[in-house]
Amino acid sequence: MPLPDSMTTSSTSTPTLRTCYDMRRGQAFRCGGIVCTFLLAAAAFGLLWHDRQTGDILRRIHHGLVICTEGRVLPGASGAVIAPDAPTQAPVSLIGHPDVVHLNLVSTSGGDIVVWPGSVMLQDALKAARANSNLVMLSLHDVAPEAVVMLVLKYGMRHSVVLQTDANSDLENVFRAASKIMVAVPAETISEVHHVIQLAGRHPLALLLPLKADADVFEEAHRNSDAVIVRASMDNASGMQWDTVLKQPVDIIMTNHSDRLDEADRD
Repeated sequence: MPLPDSMTTSSTSTPTLRTCYDMRRGQAFRCGGIVCTFLLAAAAFGLLWHDRQTGDILRRIHHGLVICTEGRVLPGASGAVIAPDAPTQAPVSLIGHPDVVHLNLVSTSGGDIVVWPGSVMLQDALKAARANSNLVMLSLHDVAPEAVVMLVLKYGMRHSVVLQTDANSDLENVFRAASKIMVAVPAETISEVHHVIQLAGRHPLALLLPLKADADVFEEAHRNSDAVIVRASMDNASGMQWDTVLKQPVDIIMTNHSDRLDEADRD
């Protein structure tokens, strides 16, 4: 006896509640997979973006000790050229090519920013630095940071420049103007290190420490900043001082005597 139509099943019957639940769950899994893939791609992009934002300065630091020498900008027929100053005793040939060149900035009476010594305009120096892939540290002195930052950004040097302040600089104004450009600030004691770190917040920060700073100052600066810098003349530093500094967590050494630094390191 044939069954009533209401009791028969076929492939064209209306889906049950359970079937609809399974279908929606499958769609949810597929959507979840798409979302996970998107999040992984976004994370990978974020890592690449973060690596770009760390800049050429930090990438160079991560490869080892960085040497920064005093420099000057020389005018040339085809444009300005950035060159290290000759050390007082060692010949230029012994310096080689420093990792970073330190330039001093001054404002003229007409409001222009030039590199001292000399009269080459900052914009010409930045163009030369970009063309030759130079990393530069710019000492602001009495120059308005906003004007320097504007030129640094204009010539695409944000990730290749460190702005160095004086001890009496208006640090809050410098950090506010610096637009994620690394700022180097002098400090001598733990309390000064803490003060600068608090002002910097999440801004890229380098701490410029004296050669004679205590080990705990070096450690605190290393823990809480992006880079630790020391400035020293080999004429004023004994071999013992250099041996001590080279054992500290130092990222950048400012000196025009890299040849003697090499000798101290080998000893």
